[in-house]
Amino acid sequence: MGSAGRPGSAPTASASLRAHWEAFRRDGRVGPGVRPEIAASWRRSATLEVGTRLTAIPVDEDAQRGYDHIGPTRQQFVAAAGRQADQLAGELVDTGAAVVVCDDFGVVLHLAGQPDVLSAVESVNLVRGSVWSERTAGTNAIGLALELGGTAHVQGAEHYLEALHDFSCTAAVVRHPVTGEPLGVLALAIEAGGPGRFAQPLIVRAAREVARAMEEQLFGRERELLERYLASRAGRALPLLAVDRTGQTMIQNARMLQGASNEDVELLLSVARHALGAEADLVEQLELSRGRTHADIRLVRGENELRGALVSLERADRLGSEPEVSSGRDWAPLIGRSPAMQRLFREAARVAEHRMTVAIHGEPGTGKLSLAETLHRIGGQGSLTIVHCARDDWLNEWGAAVRTGGTIVLRRVHGLGPEVALELCDRLDELEAAGSECWVLSLLNSEVAPPSSELLSRLARMSLFVPALRDRGHDLRLLVDAWCDERERLSSSRPMLRPEVYEALAAQPWPGNVRELRNALDAAALRAGTVIGVESLHLEGRVTPAPASGSLRQIERDAINAALERTGGNVSHAARELGIGRATLHRRLRTYRLLRTSPEVEPD
Repeated sequence: MGSAGRPGSAPTASASLRAHWEAFRRDGRVGPGVRPEIAASWRRSATLEVGTRLTAIPVDEDAQRGYDHIGPTRQQFVAAAGRQADQLAGELVDTGAAVVVCDDFGVVLHLAGQPDVLSAVESVNLVRGSVWSERTAGTNAIGLALELGGTAHVQGAEHYLEALHDFSCTAAVVRHPVTGEPLGVLALAIEAGGPGRFAQPLIVRAAREVARAMEEQLFGRERELLERYLASRAGRALPLLAVDRTGQTMIQNARMLQGASNEDVELLLSVARHALGAEADLVEQLELSRGRTHADIRLVRGENELRGALVSLERADRLGSEPEVSSGRDWAPLIGRSPAMQRLFREAARVAEHRMTVAIHGEPGTGKLSLAETLHRIGGQGSLTIVHCARDDWLNEWGAAVRTGGTIVLRRVHGLGPEVALELCDRLDELEAAGSECWVLSLLNSEVAPPSSELLSRLARMSLFVPALRDRGHDLRLLVDAWCDERERLSSSRPMLRPEVYEALAAQPWPGNVRELRNALDAAALRAGTVIGVESLHLEGRVTPAPASGSLRQIERDAINAALERTGGNVSHAARELGIGRATLHRRLRTYRLLRTSPEVEPD
């Protein structure tokens, strides 16, 4: 672990530091006597607008409660670090030191020390649930250690907050013994004039002891996974990734490290978590940064317990598949690396290139309007006008849009009665007869009955189907990260999400799709304060699909087959029985390559 510098000497340095701190607070100037890592932290704290007059660190009770939902790896960390903190506090009983355990967000989970010491640090809210990241507490050893990913020592007036100038603190990050992922922090806090020179070696030793204790437990349970990884690697030149049972990376071979971007690995982990959740092997075709790739996920079990999964990659063209050409365009704000979204982007690129009259189908909240706006940005000319067909004055809106030219987006087409639908048919015919260059896009809700065939034939020379969020599970992490990026742009502060949040979100059906997901995240951010945990999502009232045995894909495939058999192959009747839209069922049929040989089956 890297170090953030050696502790300074006491009384003379104290007055000098105070003068430097006052100069920085006054005009932002950093004197030559300030250590570089402290100066950089002061600047970050100022940018984050942490108030230097803040008298106590904020306590986030939701963040503390959120740790009730942590996975097994972090539970092991809390237990091992708590034991080590208690032992270290016993060794330092005469020094006036408090030993602190924090998670990887800087939330205090455990304190050890004499009652009078704990009472003293309580004056600045060094208590369970207080958050010591730089964004909440400014420059301090815990926050600085997390920023540096190693050890840090902050004494006296090196703290950004004046309320902390009476303390000296040393902290060290504890990392996962295999993946190297930061799990939390061990810290030692004493009065600023106390014997600080012993702190750094002690806290580094304690952090190593925690990692060693975790390593013993880890290898006791996950030896089968590591052994299977080594066996799979032998004689194979494929990229290979080992994932533990919580869905975290354990180890990657050189080909994976060299060929996969960080986004690729996140996508592969999402696919692996899906396989682990379904407890079934999985083969997926994915669009990675180097092209279309087959991902093979094989579960590893030992002693009747799931240990993890092995993920191997092979280029699709090497397997004899036809290489698919990506559209190569920026489809923001639409985001997706899943096969369903990549297919949509390729088809949409062709539509934009030829400016084809197109109907965009999808469930509410999937992003139909965003796709229409993006199509206009890529291939449209002139302005974009939205016509709300359910309004009484829609004909006036239509007339104004035609006179303006450019791209016309028709919304709420389903709200048109039979006679008015015929009126729209006439208007579309007039537009075509006049040779107008207006480009007409229509948005169709796939959960309600489609427009009449006469109207649909005019609205759609081609149809685009925006997939439901439940059909693109590998994209959920990307969508959440994009939401975090947007919040950071708006507020200059990036939301912090516990790893368990992604798993909890992935388990939800999201009938309102991406819109519902974003609304849930917005509400969670308001409730959470500093760190968003599972408890901030309020998922208790949501309907979650009941767990079933076997592959989720196979369960859905079997249900569709059974419905088609009961309805004699009639897609409309089968869709009603399954409780989904006919267009959704058609997409499922294409996805699962189900053959429809009955003469009663409607054509696509």
